[in-house]
Amino acid sequence: MELPLKKDYPTYYKEIKKPQSFENIFVRAYYTVHTLHFLIPPHQKHLKRKEYHTSAEFATEVELVFSNAFAFNQEHSPVWEDAMVLRVRSNTILRPSTPNPY
Repeated sequence: MELPLKKDYPTYYKEIKKPQSFENIFVRAYYTVHTLHFLIPPHQKHLKRKEYHTSAEFATEVELVFSNAFAFNQEHSPVWEDAMVLRVRSNTILRPSTPNPY
């Protein structure tokens, strides 16, 4: 999921206070994991270098993508439905595992 272009969807940027996309998240995650920043593809070098310090911070950013999709798109539209499926799947993956009590 990429952010829509401002010229094509100006209302998105008026309604959504904190736009976020998976592209931005994964570039940031790449910076977090790799120290060889010169390997970032040229078309992504414009993004500010930020790093995730915790897995919770990463999960919060992922949730923001879904929240924005739900806020901007009509309920049960294709984008809304796709966001719901991806949210359920990502929550399964990102949810901290519960320690075994035994």
